[in-house]
Amino acid sequence: MLRPVPFFSALVVEADPAVARRMLRILGALAPGRHAPCVSTPEEAHHLLAAFSFDLVFVDMQLQPTGEGARLITRIRVAQPRSQVVAISHMDNRDLVRSAFAAGATGYLLSDAEDAEIAYALRALESGGVALDPRVGRRVLDMLAVSMRRGTVTAPLDAAEAPRQLRPRELQFLRLIADGLSNRQIADALEVSIHTVEFHARNAYRKLEVKSRTQAILEATRHGLLG
Repeated sequence: MLRPVPFFSALVVEADPAVARRMLRILGALAPGRHAPCVSTPEEAHHLLAAFSFDLVFVDMQLQPTGEGARLITRIRVAQPRSQVVAISHMDNRDLVRSAFAAGATGYLLSDAEDAEIAYALRALESGGVALDPRVGRRVLDMLAVSMRRGTVTAPLDAAEAPRQLRPRELQFLRLIADGLSNRQIADALEVSIHTVEFHARNAYRKLEVKSRTQAILEATRHGLLG
């Protein structure tokens, strides 16, 4: 029997009816008694997202036209930044994986995984981890290795030094951008000016030796700073 997890509301955006039914069955076992709406097009998803907030959203990366899955993830992260967004696809295609995480996905599952594997990944997500199929994890590590060899991702700081160098406000900023908040949203949440947020952002990027939000989140995660 699957142990329940406290996702209060979930949305499934999946064009394949068989995959959609399967995800609903797994969600039903993990969160008994809770109804999860299921739609098959981005347009239907937009209507629901405009009317309701969701803790968890599954997005089919093979929605048509091509690239619509990644675009939908981006819109969800902007409209509902605290939602967990998990990409789903039939394959661990490099371009699909890259576009999903670049858009802000917090997980990536393959639809041919066993029910128990998907349930385990969702429990990990609920407890603060990442819902990641091991095959996709291997793909992500391969892409990271290539990026580091090309010099597009900088080598990390010494793990023992990073926490000492980053101030509490800078760590707070990193955790908020990892949640998908924009600088304006962070300023509103912390009740400070956007200039203050940008100041802390520049300092955090400099200390982590990165130049973008994506690289900052990657380095902070590798140092265990987002826990």
